Amino acid sequence: MLDALGRHGRRWRVAFQSTSVHAVQAAVSAGIGVGALLVDNVPPGAVRPSEQQGLPPVPMVDVAISRRAGTDTDEAVDSLERLLRRRFTGSR
Repeated sequence: MLDALGRHGRRWRVAFQSTSVHAVQAAVSAGIGVGALLVDNVPPGAVRPSEQQGLPPVPMVDVAISRRAGTDTDEAVDSLERLLRRRFTGSR
């Protein structure tokens, strides 16, 4: 997202940074700035910025599934992988 802002000629600065989606949601809800979140993670009431507001389109992101060796028969990991595949690709 930061690269997209730079390519679009928008100046920006980091006002808040976290690896917690809940913390980013709280910061966005508090109006600290904008955040790049998956659609399902946008907090209720948050405004989705658009090109009409001078912001670039949100770039696509890659999601990868990596399994540790020895988990090929782990039913919990299999279930998580199926869930992620359904959510991000629509495949079964």
